[in-house]
Amino acid sequence: MTGAGVHDVLTITTGTGTTEEIEILAWPNPTGLPLIIEHLWGIQSDTAAEVGLLEQASLTPGAFTDIEATQMATAYCVQRADLVGYQRIMTVWRDTQPATSVKCVIDHWLGVLADIETDTRAVLNILVSCR
Repeated sequence: MTGAGVHDVLTITTGTGTTEEIEILAWPNPTGLPLIIEHLWGIQSDTAAEVGLLEQASLTPGAFTDIEATQMATAYCVQRADLVGYQRIMTVWRDTQPATSVKCVIDHWLGVLADIETDTRAVLNILVSCR
């Protein structure tokens, strides 16, 4: 990752030589919390639903191929990395907020992140057990 002012630039190169650069905001503003909360709602419900679906699918031998399982595992590993980023951002915001009520809201969403992490690990464990 290289610095680019207020953004860091994440450079990803695939095995085929394709390179992609993604700008990442280095110091997000706490006013973005409502947008993050909205995004986390979706992640939380989708991941919880995926646990149930994969549990059902795992009862059927050959429900998905090794390639599909690998693609899903990769996506959920990326999700775990995203969760670490959200956790770090929210921890800094919580620690810098003077208002106790704001700290409580952020603490709640840190708990939601922990719940998502638990479901994400469950998905990954199911995928591993299906191989």
